[in-house]
Amino acid sequence: MSITLTVDTTRYAALVRDLAKRTGRTVQKELKVAARGLCWELAKAMQPFGMDDKAKGQGESAIRRDLFGSGQKGLTSSTVRRFGIFKTLPDSIIANATEEESTTVQIFAKKNGEVYGTDKEHFMRNPSVGDLDAIHHSAFRDGRMSSVSAFDRTIGRWKFITRTVIPESKGVQILNMLVARVGFAKAGWATCARIIGDAANSTRDFPRWVKRHRDAPGEVEDRTDDPNQPTLTIVNNINYTRRVLSQQNMSIALKDAEYKLRARIQNAIDHPPKSS
Repeated sequence: MSITLTVDTTRYAALVRDLAKRTGRTVQKELKVAARGLCWELAKAMQPFGMDDKAKGQGESAIRRDLFGSGQKGLTSSTVRRFGIFKTLPDSIIANATEEESTTVQIFAKKNGEVYGTDKEHFMRNPSVGDLDAIHHSAFRDGRMSSVSAFDRTIGRWKFITRTVIPESKGVQILNMLVARVGFAKAGWATCARIIGDAANSTRDFPRWVKRHRDAPGEVEDRTDDPNQPTLTIVNNINYTRRVLSQQNMSIALKDAEYKLRARIQNAIDHPPKSS
């Protein structure tokens, strides 16, 4: 069963009625405008934070950092700022790695007798992209990507790599797949805005890198025709939504949407529609 995030517009009912009276438009129309604005605010509040190209770039950079870490190059480099969950090595080195009878894998031996290896549990000679995606998915907790915290271990002449070792070609594949997915969680709210409609382009404020995910699941329960309590319930059905939108940021998004609704009311007061 997927985890969904549901938000309804009940909290805005009084404000919407006030706005409708001042603009001369229907409560139903004003509520849909407010709900589309809320969709945008919720998407903005999700990781990567923001809706501009900078946010997209930050999301892509975060994926590279999560997968492969930062500040390290090659097999024997010791310059590390942050470890990732994978260690990529040339395909030829992976292909020639020797799995010992015990639980170890000998990956590379230097002329001075030092041996670089890992345990079989962390060695993937030919993983599928799905396998790597599952590892990446399981390492994401509480809105953050966990990281291997220890340096490679040295035991005698052996230096053990503590990350999951994969071929470089597979690293490229998983990176390309995840980078292409940036904005997918935000797109669940774009789907809601598109369903709400009531505008020539109901997702015009969403950037292309979010709108490209037209298959992102979202749904809307429209009860705007209820004369006593008109509401819209918007649902983001992407199963990791709660991990990239904290309760605190969701509260901020709700308040920002309310602030903009009040600003529209004030604008209607300052500039009332001309009577016909």
